[in-house]
Amino acid sequence: MHFHRILNRRQLLAEAAAGALALTGCRQQQTRVVPASAKTPVSPVRFTDITAAAGLSFDQLRGGCDMYYFVEQEAAGAALLDANGDGYLDICPASVQTVRSHIPAVQALRPVADTGVAPPPQEPLVYVTLGTVQQRPDLLREVVAGVAALPVRVLVAVGPHLDPGSMGEQPAHVRVEAWVDQAEVLSRCTAVVSHAGSGTFLGALARGLPQLCLPQGADQFRNAEGGVAAGAALALAPTEARAESVRAAVERVLTDDGLRSAAVRVAAEIAAMPAPDEVARLLAARSGRAGVS
Repeated sequence: MHFHRILNRRQLLAEAAAGALALTGCRQQQTRVVPASAKTPVSPVRFTDITAAAGLSFDQLRGGCDMYYFVEQEAAGAALLDANGDGYLDICPASVQTVRSHIPAVQALRPVADTGVAPPPQEPLVYVTLGTVQQRPDLLREVVAGVAALPVRVLVAVGPHLDPGSMGEQPAHVRVEAWVDQAEVLSRCTAVVSHAGSGTFLGALARGLPQLCLPQGADQFRNAEGGVAAGAALALAPTEARAESVRAAVERVLTDDGLRSAAVRVAAEIAAMPAPDEVARLLAARSGRAGVS
């Protein structure tokens, strides 16, 4: 049995508070003052790690990269329990994984529904986004300035919490939107410049698109590292994301046939991964619940 847990400080404090309430049997009642002489000494609460004795493999991961660009390094948390050992669902294709899995049973799962490589458009289109979490208009303006210096169409998605006007006046070949249908855009663009969040990173690879990764936190550094290792992406560290370096990197992404060929190979790998409905049938069969759909 394997217990895999990722949690942040806020969750840890919340769980500690909940545990304290449970231990004390806390409930709404009238406050009663107890004389000091009548108080019974209470032994400190002690916790014992029994995971090994119970046959549990316990790992606590924070998803960071040990590159401290933010005061808050912890990502959102999740707890996964593979009680019957039928496999940890893994949406990342093997060619872009950089860390050997410590989990004994893994079930591959295709990360996106939209796969397939379309011919590049006659007029190159570069899609630029930093996702919906990294609200950095200063950084995004720098990135857009670099891409806009190239003779290509540029589509920028600033996210729901930024005003497209915060990008300032842009040339005619640059279009700035608060939100776009990313799956639709990936089906018709030439290359992607992004924060390397898993949705954008894997969605672009599924379409065979080379990309420039500008990781900012959480899983983004590991995704960028995997894309570079597979030969399908370039990456710039946060301290390197300046207009001129972005322009040079995107120019290479658009002209380097090796990057595009590697991205196409990863796209084929993703397309070969089992779809969610197939995985659901496999898991049902393993648990003795064949016929579940």
